[in-house]
Amino acid sequence: MSMTGASMFWLDALHDCKLDQSLPLPFDRFRLSNEHRTSRGTSVSFDFSHDLSHGFLIHASANKMSLEHLIFAVYFIFLFKLTIGQTDLCLTMNINNNRY
Repeated sequence: MSMTGASMFWLDALHDCKLDQSLPLPFDRFRLSNEHRTSRGTSVSFDFSHDLSHGFLIHASANKMSLEHLIFAVYFIFLFKLTIGQTDLCLTMNINNNRY
């Protein structure tokens, strides 16, 4: 599938989503509803303990899933808890053109 076709698919699939809506996160920064959004992301690095890292690897392997997809699911659950049950979350993940 061409990337143009894929882009058109996702634009159509997400047509009714409110992609410009902010998540109700519990932080202390006042945000105006019409505030300009840049769509820029940020990157944060941190270390897991050896035991936790090993547990992630074992769980991903036992369930025949990639570590990236497991961590993505954990991140979704984290946001679900942080937003007090918001299930309409739009998350993206760069997969570097891996089509599997």
